[in-house]
Amino acid sequence: MNTQQQRFLDKWEKARAKGKRRYMLVVGLVFMVIFPLINVVASYFQYKDQYVFNWQDYGTKVLIGAALGLFLGLTNWSQNERKYLKIKEEEGQS
Repeated sequence: MNTQQQRFLDKWEKARAKGKRRYMLVVGLVFMVIFPLINVVASYFQYKDQYVFNWQDYGTKVLIGAALGLFLGLTNWSQNERKYLKIKEEEGQS
């Protein structure tokens, strides 16, 4: 096992110990904050002269960001779990 794999195992074991639900919520919250902010900034620079902040639009983007984050959290969890189990299996065969 190389050092990159060992770092991944150490990091993933910590995240894994906290649970899938917490992992998904953290990723969901991050996207819930970042996604709308990126959209607001992009819209501002795209429509500088005409830009008007809209709370309803922002709220929709927050919900989309949360849904996207939960989905990405779930898929990322699955990918990391497969990678973790593969490394552990290879480690056991050595």
